[in-house]
Amino acid sequence: MFSPDSDLRKITKSCASLCYLNLNGCMSVTDSGISFVILNCILLRSILACDTYFGQESISALCSGVHNLEDHVEPQAKKPLHSFASKFHTLHIGGCMGK
Repeated sequence: MFSPDSDLRKITKSCASLCYLNLNGCMSVTDSGISFVILNCILLRSILACDTYFGQESISALCSGVHNLEDHVEPQAKKPLHSFASKFHTLHIGGCMGK
């Protein structure tokens, strides 16, 4: 059976270097699916998600803290956390139906 969220998770897992995602009008993708991408694609810098179910989970994911990319290479370094949103270049979420 077709599941946009599971397909999005497969793409996320196989494309670790994903930096741009256009989901405009993909009304079958849930807020949970979008937040999964945000939390798992550390290089993600742009999301176009107009007319989707982008909502509270995705907003929480954007506001959550993440170590600098260098911390993934050198975990012993103690650098401050930054939100995912602070690294974003583009976020379009007009017309979203999320809760």
